Amino acid sequence: LKLEHGPWRRSDIAQLIIDESQKSGLTMVGIDANFSYQADALKQICGSEALAKDLWQKVAINAGGEKNFFAGKIWQESDFKSLYWTQGKQPAHFQPYHRQTEYVCRDKGLGRPESTFKLIGAKQVGKGGLSAMLVSVYLREKLGAKLTLWPFEKPTSDTKIVLFEIFPRLFIQKYHLSSLKIRDIDKLKDKIPIELDIGKNVLSDHESDALISAYGLSQLAHDYSAWHPEHLNETTAITEGWIFGT
Repeated sequence: LKLEHGPWRRSDIAQLIIDESQKSGLTMVGIDANFSYQADALKQICGSEALAKDLWQKVAINAGGEKNFFAGKIWQESDFKSLYWTQGKQPAHFQPYHRQTEYVCRDKGLGRPESTFKLIGAKQVGKGGLSAMLVSVYLREKLGAKLTLWPFEKPTSDTKIVLFEIFPRLFIQKYHLSSLKIRDIDKLKDKIPIELDIGKNVLSDHESDALISAYGLSQLAHDYSAWHPEHLNETTAITEGWIFGT
């Protein structure tokens, strides 16, 4: 495993994915961000027959074109901004929608994902999810059939990039690495096969998450059950999506 030096902007990551699509073979790209919402919330935003792809277009229409795929217009100006918890104490009307994959993740002891509508606090994931949707729309425009967004789509013979959601805590739990994040490089080397020479002994949380997630993906890449989880049905696959490895 190799750790690329940052800092990385979302636009840099998008370009890296585009560059990878030009190479031979298939590249798995796991991003710590949700690409859709819980079914009832999705219907509120996009209508009763909505699919995840409808949400992506809705987000792009409402927040597209901002620098570095920032999606602030969604929780600041959109017609569904009231769904989000953006400041202060939890609003009385706030519904902490959770997708099926998040419940399964909890039930299996693989972590407790936050509600994707919570946009406040150190553990919030909602802002990153909205930006990830913008990135996915951009990549579709650039890559066309070369991009498959799992599990919403199935890979084809044209696929070069398979993009999907990950949850780093899942890999920490699944491979019994620690109950806490491992930031000491030597301790991490005792757990997973890495070679690092980055001039320091302590990793940031993001660096540790990236390395552990890459290791987890390498273990699951050819695992049939990871690509076909028992709790995932076709309807959920094209609406709410799924966390890879759950």
